[in-house]
Amino acid sequence: MSELVVEILENCLGNSKKHNSNTCQISFDCPVCSHEIKGLDKGDGKGNLEVNYNFNVFKCWACSETHDTHGTIYKLIKNYGNSDLLKKYKLITPDLIQYHKPEVENKTIDGLPDEFTPLTIERGEKGYKSAISYLKKRNIGLDIIVKYNICYCPFNDYVGRVIFPSYDKYKDVNYYSDRSYDKYTKLKYKRFHLTGLVKKPTKFYFGKLPILFY
Repeated sequence: MSELVVEILENCLGNSKKHNSNTCQISFDCPVCSHEIKGLDKGDGKGNLEVNYNFNVFKCWACSETHDTHGTIYKLIKNYGNSDLLKKYKLITPDLIQYHKPEVENKTIDGLPDEFTPLTIERGEKGYKSAISYLKKRNIGLDIIVKYNICYCPFNDYVGRVIFPSYDKYKDVNYYSDRSYDKYTKLKYKRFHLTGLVKKPTKFYFGKLPILFY
């Protein structure tokens, strides 16, 4: 079924920019950014619109807040496809028409900064957009952001940083790490356990998969 959904999406939005079939994550040039905002006949080449056909969601990281370019795949095809594509999608995914947002378990630990803000909460401020752009350049998409509740800090001591919660084998938060997305800052990393600061973090584990940041 996933192959058919991808085919419908490509007929609707054109060639994909990136596609990870393991995570069901695929990106396209946003039709609003390219055509309505920039007035281009073709895509702008940025691939800002991401779709996860496992979670049945889409979002443009550039214009979702100003132009409502986020929601279900059904909404995406209805707005930017045609009646034939919408009919095909309804036939192959009858149970997905109603959107069920993936559950995100809120984690709290002692010492967590008050400004800890999940990136799943859309904000129009520059810091939010910069954090999303930083993650996107490192191939961290909406699926991972939702699954691991990745956050950012819009003010105070951690402004300009992305927060990465780490989970133990019981799926509880055991510490969190941060990475600055400001290329001019000297202190790129910090890493906090429940017991204090570890000086030189280089690797963070999301499940069994290590993700490196430089």
